[in-house]
Amino acid sequence: MEKFVFVERDGVINVQQDAPIQSIDQLVFLPFVYEAMHHFAQNDVKPIVMTMQKAVAEGTIPQDAVDEIHQAIRDTIAENEGQIHDIFMNPLPGMPFDKFAYPSSNLLRLAVAKHKIDPTQTFFITNRIDALQAAWEMGCKTIFVRTGKIFDAKRQLLSMTRQPDYNVKDLMAAAVKVVSFYSQS
Repeated sequence: MEKFVFVERDGVINVQQDAPIQSIDQLVFLPFVYEAMHHFAQNDVKPIVMTMQKAVAEGTIPQDAVDEIHQAIRDTIAENEGQIHDIFMNPLPGMPFDKFAYPSSNLLRLAVAKHKIDPTQTFFITNRIDALQAAWEMGCKTIFVRTGKIFDAKRQLLSMTRQPDYNVKDLMAAAVKVVSFYSQS
């Protein structure tokens, strides 16, 4: 069985900024991202990055700028002995933005279909409440990382009846949970 993990881009891999990242100069990796991606690679877990880039749909950031950012993420992770298996981004070329607006489960459905993933045996790592809800809709296991805009998210989490499977400090702590799950399966 192939092992996959869905990973949120902004706020989990790179610093979540108030405005969309428009160039690789603005890309700042969070602590322990390289180590986490290396840990996934060592254990044959294939990370699939999920991201919403509404600014592309709005025309304020060109698609090629986002492609350059994604290539920089792939290259930097590879230089540090990790690997990004795939990146799913909204908007998708030729698709209506609102139908596949991430974090709706529709974008996750595309990733699941493309890679033949069993979502019930796959973790989704995020720092966003709405992404947790999309993951739950798909049946994914969930890990909430406290690396994004934590104060708003923590307040929302406290009011929710359903909680993520794990609540951890960073991507490395999440990677340990994911690899442990797969080694016990």
